[in-house]
Amino acid sequence: MTAYLLLIVSVIFTVYGLWYFIFNIYEVNYQVSFIKKINNNERLFEISIIPLNLIGNKVPFRKLDFDYELKQGENIIEIQKRKSNKELFFIASKYEGKISFVLKTKLSLFSQRLDVDLAFLK
Repeated sequence: MTAYLLLIVSVIFTVYGLWYFIFNIYEVNYQVSFIKKINNNERLFEISIIPLNLIGNKVPFRKLDFDYELKQGENIIEIQKRKSNKELFFIASKYEGKISFVLKTKLSLFSQRLDVDLAFLK
């Protein structure tokens, strides 16, 4: 009887520890990636979201939606229609310039500002 009780308690602590350290989202990072060159002047970029756990690794099996607002650079980029709220694609028509987004997830208390300098993303 004691062995079964110890087994149940150890399984509960293991499951709780896995959820607390591995599967729970503690921080959100955003990543801007160059996808491809469309023509001589236009390049396609993606903004993706990376949920991080307590250890600092990407949280497995979990995805987050995010909303955005473009604050600066309306004349430099063209935002593509979103298929899902998990990523954002935009086309930059110039090689230089700065753009600024305000991004927010459903788990965020505050929105996060993402400043992108297109000169460094070549």
